[in-house]
Amino acid sequence: RLSKVTAEAQIKNPAEIVLPSAAVKLLTKIKGVPDSEVEIRIEKITQKGVEAAITRACFSCDMSELLVTSEKSFPNYEHVIPSEASITAKLKKKDLIKALCKRFVGRKAPKVRIQFAGNELSVVSVINEAGSEVTAKIPMEHQGANCEIACNPIYLQDFLNASPSDDLEVQIQSPDRPFLLAGINPPGRFQYVCMPLNA
Repeated sequence: RLSKVTAEAQIKNPAEIVLPSAAVKLLTKIKGVPDSEVEIRIEKITQKGVEAAITRACFSCDMSELLVTSEKSFPNYEHVIPSEASITAKLKKKDLIKALCKRFVGRKAPKVRIQFAGNELSVVSVINEAGSEVTAKIPMEHQGANCEIACNPIYLQDFLNASPSDDLEVQIQSPDRPFLLAGINPPGRFQYVCMPLNA
């Protein structure tokens, strides 16, 4: 799974830096950060007057400052995000939350099957060792062929907990390829790529 978040910013010199996730979590805990503007500077570290091949980011907010040394590398995530979709579905976040609630999907459920057919999305879960199934159906706006994908319900719940949008879109290239979950308002701000499981 992969999540991508974008935000508006005033950028003087475009740059890219890889930061450890622990440092990003620490930044959110600094007093004033959630409600104030944050200035980010990316700079090379110098050692004994010589510029070293090490980059760090400096986050400044009010009276607080955080220096973070960059990681050396990060996977090329852009090629993982689907650029085209043959199947799309638009639905309400609250409807999908209800479909994935504990009544239908337990934390022990290894996977759920999501069926796209007509204007109805079905979430199918196996609820016991005997193989009994429970199906939750919710409305959607669907374009493309009918299909079914299997995925880890916990990953879907993680996306729903993080997405700020009330309206969602699912983009699918094919049932066996990574699919994209995204908020519609604002478009493209929060994207989440999920890998399907074997049905």
